Amino acid sequence: RHRSATDGAPLVGPTRVGSGAGVGVGAGTPRDGGSLAGEAAAFAELEAALSLLFVPTTVQSALWELLGALLLLAEVDFTPDENGYALPASTDDLTAAEAALGCPGLGMLLTATPMASPRGGTTYSMAVDARRAAAARDTVCAELYRCVFEALLGRINAVLSGTRVQPWVQPWVQPWVKPPTARGVGGSRPS
Repeated sequence: RHRSATDGAPLVGPTRVGSGAGVGVGAGTPRDGGSLAGEAAAFAELEAALSLLFVPTTVQSALWELLGALLLLAEVDFTPDENGYALPASTDDLTAAEAALGCPGLGMLLTATPMASPRGGTTYSMAVDARRAAAARDTVCAELYRCVFEALLGRINAVLSGTRVQPWVQPWVQPWVKPPTARGVGGSRPS
């Protein structure tokens, strides 16, 4: 858990994410015991390196917001209700993660599995236990982080190989993903 000692906002490098305030250097204690000024200098060096890779500052800001949102999502814990099904331990943590990711209803997707009726066309949701909800949360975090990492790695390789660098797009938005619908989770990988 990477939280500021002063207000509990998650730290992203030397930056803080919290209550829509945006990204900026904030007060807090670095995770590794080093100085906040040292982390700020390392972060400035990272921003300069990304600029050399032709990553616009607007995309860099979006990247920090996404990574901060992933930290918020990683903070969401689940506890069993009286029937053993998953409930968020803190609705505030879940609401903050949903808002930061721009995914209202994410908690429902983590705590229930969409199922298709074996006899045709209808779908329904089946509640899952806290362990499975936590596994779903971890999968979402890992997949989004993987997409960001692969996009940055591809950018580095393109610049180093002398390949013409394409204008930056949001690499974590896959073309086959559709927003959730009223009947269940939309989207499927093309065959």
